[in-house]
Amino acid sequence: MNEGAPAPVRIVGAVLVRDGKMLLGRRSAHRRSFPGMWDVIGGHVEPGEDSVSALVRELREELGIEATQFVPFADFAFGDRIQMQVFRVDEWRGVPRLANDEHSELGWFDVVAAQSLPDLASPAYAGLFGKIGI
Repeated sequence: MNEGAPAPVRIVGAVLVRDGKMLLGRRSAHRRSFPGMWDVIGGHVEPGEDSVSALVRELREELGIEATQFVPFADFAFGDRIQMQVFRVDEWRGVPRLANDEHSELGWFDVVAAQSLPDLASPAYAGLFGKIGI
């Protein structure tokens, strides 16, 4: 990293898995980043917060659920400024729902359907979804 360059922004993402499908959220049209695009659920790791704490907090804020079983699944970058850690979430308490205005829609997709979405927030997601193991 260049001296004096800002540190990369750290974010976490969650792929909830149930019955051979994964949950994705369509980002609301008013969002600054990737408006109207299908994305994993997640967000910024706050200062002083670790990735696991950020994951649990983001799922509570965005879906109203409490993650109980999850594993880190992948790490990748959006350009040179954003570092993302993605978790596979296999168990949770509660029913996933739109709990705030960050997403306008939720959808459960099998791997092929998720990879075929024309409006994914990152083209790297297609490869990621192929390795999720469902």
